[in-house]
Amino acid sequence: MTDTSGLKFSSAFIDPQTGILQRWAYQYLLNPSVSNINVATGGTFNAPGATVVAKAISLGVPVRPSSGGTGISSGTSGGVLGFTSATTVASSALLNASQIVFGGGAGATPSTPLGLGSAHVVLHGNAAGVPTWSAVDVTADVTGALPVANGGTGTNASGATAANNIGALAIASNLSDLNNAGTARTNLGLGTIATENANAVAITGGAIDGATVGATTPSTGKFSTLTATSTFTATTGTIDGTTVGVTTPAAAKVTTLTATGAVTFTSGTIDGIVIGGSTEAAASFTGVTFNAGTQLTQYVEGTFTPTLVSTGGGLPTYGVQVGFYTRIGNRVLFSLRLTISALNTLAAGNLSISGLPITSNATANNTQVQTIQCNNLAATAVTEIFASIASSATSIGLGKYAAGTTSSLTQGDITGTAIFNVSGQYQV
Repeated sequence: MTDTSGLKFSSAFIDPQTGILQRWAYQYLLNPSVSNINVATGGTFNAPGATVVAKAISLGVPVRPSSGGTGISSGTSGGVLGFTSATTVASSALLNASQIVFGGGAGATPSTPLGLGSAHVVLHGNAAGVPTWSAVDVTADVTGALPVANGGTGTNASGATAANNIGALAIASNLSDLNNAGTARTNLGLGTIATENANAVAITGGAIDGATVGATTPSTGKFSTLTATSTFTATTGTIDGTTVGVTTPAAAKVTTLTATGAVTFTSGTIDGIVIGGSTEAAASFTGVTFNAGTQLTQYVEGTFTPTLVSTGGGLPTYGVQVGFYTRIGNRVLFSLRLTISALNTLAAGNLSISGLPITSNATANNTQVQTIQCNNLAATAVTEIFASIASSATSIGLGKYAAGTTSSLTQGDITGTAIFNVSGQYQV
């Protein structure tokens, strides 16, 4: 600033009577380059009227806010001015570019306590304090339902209305909200069979499990379960690989056959058993009636474990211990083999063989076992060994005939290497 210390003023800046800054002095201080200041020749102020171009001046103290100044000699570059009281102006701290300015309140300059924030957040007001940056909360920030055009559903509740607004199907409607069920079935390729009732299905063409349906010559059909409420007739083809309907029908095999009426087999085999011959054989079905009137209620095959038992207790050690049986109707055919490798703890007493798979008939008399072969018995005077099965029993009694008298076979009659081969049949 140019040195104006040589200027002399003939008039006081302050009116001595009122104590107020003269108007001309006020204008000069606001704009020292003003050219309309009245001065006297020689550089001193005279009465108004003369015109002179003023030079720059310097002041010793800042101009107070009450006189139109700021009251400060310097401020922060990048800051803003603010009144910290009614008569005091101060500069704020540096305000960075693009920051939002917040009021500092009484006695403070403006500030930016929140910074710039981050991407995809908005400034949320806070009635109790400083606002905060946070992501948009659709529930709290959006009034009313979000329109479909903006990615919403147009409603505040889930359900059919929301789904229909966006062209979707409501889960709770279970497809009842389809606009056209017939068109939907066509688009899915379901065809007319999709609308038929279970008790009135008409199959006029196509194939089931690879078998042609509705052709001039029907192909092979295969069914895991076949249920018939009336007469079932197979005139040709095969069932599970077995030819049906030829001059001499071959064996037929059906996994499950359920019938509420009569089922008649005139020829063929069931599970390997011949049906329809001169003599009806056993079949592995309960309650099946054949055309000759013979009813077979039981047919079972299996194994069992025979055990040599003494009335004195204890057990021997076995080399072989096996049994096989077949039940046909009310008869059980069986065979067993026991080989003893040591008497072990088998105590003295009468012997029998337990473990028959099915209990004998309660009213039948003792049944004589047809065949019994023994070896390695004790050197006693025994003429014959025999076996029998009592009523309501699952064991075979062992006996001997010696010196004209029958008695039980005992532990003393055998050795540690005894062998028993027994076969026979009994009624159940």
